[in-house]
Amino acid sequence: MQYHTQIHIQKDIQGYRIFCSISQTAQLFPRKQQISNMEFRLNGEIFADVLFGNQLSKDPIIGVHLASGKPGDLISVDWVDVNRNRGTARSCIAI
Repeated sequence: MQYHTQIHIQKDIQGYRIFCSISQTAQLFPRKQQISNMEFRLNGEIFADVLFGNQLSKDPIIGVHLASGKPGDLISVDWVDVNRNRGTARSCIAI
């Protein structure tokens, strides 16, 4: 399966909102292909670890809040599905 993973970063009054979207390029997520875990990292250190149950929509968008961080910091998201397929995306906080 091929996946497209993207990160969107929005500044807010209390820090940053981090959104990660995952889309499958070929078809819907069949039950056996569901995303099971996502790790959000700031400069290599995990700040959010998201575990999913057995219900996840097609092309999910997952959001977390980051209270710390500064322009130039690296945000990365790593995910794995139930069949051990993996994906990643990286983005820097803009100035």
